[in-house]
Amino acid sequence: MVDFFKSLVQLNADSADLYVFNGHNGLMDKQPGYFWNTSGTQKDVAVIGCVSYDYFADRLKCAGGYPLLTTNSLMAPEAYCIAALIESWANFKPEKEMRDDVSTAYANYQHCTVGAAKTIFKSGW
Repeated sequence: MVDFFKSLVQLNADSADLYVFNGHNGLMDKQPGYFWNTSGTQKDVAVIGCVSYDYFADRLKCAGGYPLLTTNSLMAPEAYCIAALIESWANFKPEKEMRDDVSTAYANYQHCTVGAAKTIFKSGW
């Protein structure tokens, strides 16, 4: 995860428009350091792992990342979350619709209600 933030800062002026981390939030045990964006370019970022907003909001601000999708609680960070996010993002859907699409995919695979799944995901600051 430290490499994720380093690459976000170092490659911020690069052509990548979306950075995604999807997986177990092992950093619940240890926080990464801060990496500062000096380019002034902001990039969309999704951090799909347990309680990612609370853990990474400050670091995303420093690194120049906009939290397109993060999480509010414990969850299963599985590939269908990324698939739904990327499809929505590639189709230029608004943030709310992206969050809804990911929540719908999550609900389908986790056998919960879409309403419950929506409480897991967060868009923006």
